[in-house]
Amino acid sequence: MILKKRATSHIVWQSLENLFHDNKGARALELDNEICSMTLGDLSIAKYCQKMKIVADLLDNIEAPVPEKTLATHLINGLSPQYEHITTILRHCDPPPTILHARSKLLGEESRILRNLIT
Repeated sequence: MILKKRATSHIVWQSLENLFHDNKGARALELDNEICSMTLGDLSIAKYCQKMKIVADLLDNIEAPVPEKTLATHLINGLSPQYEHITTILRHCDPPPTILHARSKLLGEESRILRNLIT
């Protein structure tokens, strides 16, 4: 698709760049929808946060970064009801939590929940 007779390396590079950026808008919408609808489900807190960070990094790579506050909000919104207590606390933090701060608090809550299941 990019090889043409007498094409310079610059022309080939521009063709590659155009192919990559051709669907950037559609890909950004798809990834944004994925991050907005992401839920904890059966994942551990660590895996859930990692999954959200990967999608956020993909959005950043296509020049559609997610603000830290928005990312933390999506993280909190996707939690299951058993995390209701900690989500209330995180929602009322001033300033709003970063994703790393929220992850740290959620890992502590996950440990507490797991300890209560064992006893």
